Amino acid sequence: MFCSDCGARISDGTRFCPECGAPQAPTQAGGTPPRDRAVIHTPAPEDPYLPGPDHVSSMRPVPPRKGPSPAVWVALACVAIVVIVLAVALPMLLLRGGGTEDTTTTALSTTSTSEDTTTTEESTTTTEATTTSSEPAEVSTSITGKPGPGVPGDSGGTWTETSITGLDLTVNEVAVSDDALLFQAGTNGVYAYVFESGKTIGLPTAAEKAGGIALDGMLAVWWEANGTDPVTDAHIYAMLLPDGPKVEVASGTSVAYPQVAGGMITWVEGQPWATQPDEWYDYTIKGVSVDETGSPVASASVLVKPGRAIASTVGDSTWVYSLSEGFIAWEQQNKAGAIKPGTWMMDLAELKPWRIGADAWRPSLYKNRVVFTLDGVETAKFSGKAQTIDGAGDYATAAPTYAAFYRPKPSGDGTAWAVVAKGYTGGYQQVLLDDTGSPPWFLPSIAASAHRIAFSVDGALHLFTWQE
Repeated sequence: MFCSDCGARISDGTRFCPECGAPQAPTQAGGTPPRDRAVIHTPAPEDPYLPGPDHVSSMRPVPPRKGPSPAVWVALACVAIVVIVLAVALPMLLLRGGGTEDTTTTALSTTSTSEDTTTTEESTTTTEATTTSSEPAEVSTSITGKPGPGVPGDSGGTWTETSITGLDLTVNEVAVSDDALLFQAGTNGVYAYVFESGKTIGLPTAAEKAGGIALDGMLAVWWEANGTDPVTDAHIYAMLLPDGPKVEVASGTSVAYPQVAGGMITWVEGQPWATQPDEWYDYTIKGVSVDETGSPVASASVLVKPGRAIASTVGDSTWVYSLSEGFIAWEQQNKAGAIKPGTWMMDLAELKPWRIGADAWRPSLYKNRVVFTLDGVETAKFSGKAQTIDGAGDYATAAPTYAAFYRPKPSGDGTAWAVVAKGYTGGYQQVLLDDTGSPPWFLPSIAASAHRIAFSVDGALHLFTWQE
């Protein structure tokens, strides 16, 4: 038989429903069948740049219960006991945690966020703590927010600076993965340091200039060119570290800015914009699928067409694009056709652009997550809502569970800049370098992987590794 009030299945002859407590009238075996379930279908949005529904909700209207069953009261009592125990034990655990007695942590108030693909829930957590430090004076640690699940950059661990023995070069650019470090020095020197072997390797560059480095795992990519104004020939090369062959990926007088991720290598080819050739450049972004050695396995294709990536050439203007596994993001700095100014992101499987924002700049990708500058450093997943990582930060680099960026700080001579790593959801942060001595627009981009951060300040290489 079934309950005459809530529709739950109950044993024949039951006088009171164990689910809702309602009295039951005598009935024959089988009783009254439960009420039909109502199914609610969420209509798809009209705007195809917006995400569609990914589920169908179903529910059954149930009348209010007459009162909780004894089992509910027992469950509530157990919950109350657990809450009391946590209220007593958690502060003691927090006071006992936080490292040894010679570790300094100054926690600041912050906003910690948690979010999924399309929604963001924001909460604020303020903590204060002071301890000691045995780290170098230029490195300070600030940890805020609730403890994360132990992920790099967003839990109770520490970024520890490590050095590369025997490296005495002025580093101009740097790229990093969990397996290797890639850096450029001089005018045409490209070098790799493999963490497992501890060896530094000179890559086989041959042109007058080399740079534009990128790294994915053990696959290194770089640019070489002869001539200055104009460039007479340029090439994009790839090499599987430590001793794979040097593979040509693309060539031409205008190929530049290579990137590599998820079995794809991209580059740009530019020319003066026909509308205003003296002030703007028109970039085309091309890409090709490659095998593990970096060798192309198909013909190159156009990912971002002409007119969709216009870049200013006035003064010290910069232009940024970013590649990750399955996605690409870029700046459009002037209106040209349907692609308005701002930062755009595109799923490479569908090639449908999504505009992040009119005033969003400097995108950096990790898979479907983009980190960019708007009101400070912000992040969003593809077609999802944005959350603020740091209200003052800029020039950020995306990693799987955190972002690394430059943060301005007042100083006696004006504004100084620090290098900071901060988690996406737990709000944990650490200041890696207290003062860069130069603004970020004069410094190379910060490089970041799941467990490593690398950057160069005035030619000096800094490498940090995550320690649990």
